[in-house]
Amino acid sequence: SVVKDGELFFAKGYGYADLEKDIPVDPEQTIFSIGSVGKTFTWTAVMQLVEQGKLDLDADVNTYLDFRIPDTYPQPIAIKHLLTHTSGFEEVWIGSVVLDASDQVPPREWLISHMAARMRPPGDCAAYSNFNAMLAGYIVSRVSGQPYEQYIQEHILDPLGMV
Repeated sequence: SVVKDGELFFAKGYGYADLEKDIPVDPEQTIFSIGSVGKTFTWTAVMQLVEQGKLDLDADVNTYLDFRIPDTYPQPIAIKHLLTHTSGFEEVWIGSVVLDASDQVPPREWLISHMAARMRPPGDCAAYSNFNAMLAGYIVSRVSGQPYEQYIQEHILDPLGMV
């Protein structure tokens, strides 16, 4: 969809909302998961906190946590490693998608119970990691003192006039 001056200017659906049932995408009805677009909001929140002097891109992530990332390698994982997918964490998929709100667990509990293995030293190479984004989002909450969703709404979406 394209919105101009607060008015819907153009809306069109492409593909299928349900391929098995042959239901096409309806721009008025079909809801899509935000997926990895959410990382843009998380990275923006991190950089806002860096600008405010509340986060240091070169600081060990453990500085901001109330639990500890194991010291598998001598080099600590810095905030910048989370943002650039160079933390060395193995990709974690199991348990990262919640289909029913009643199945959600608090972020701290999830991060601890699904701690990603450190496969490489930080900065060694880039490897996509959803765990990085989850950890960064938790750090945003801890440092800002606000729940992640509230921080994103108040400091990113509302100032931009996004619903």
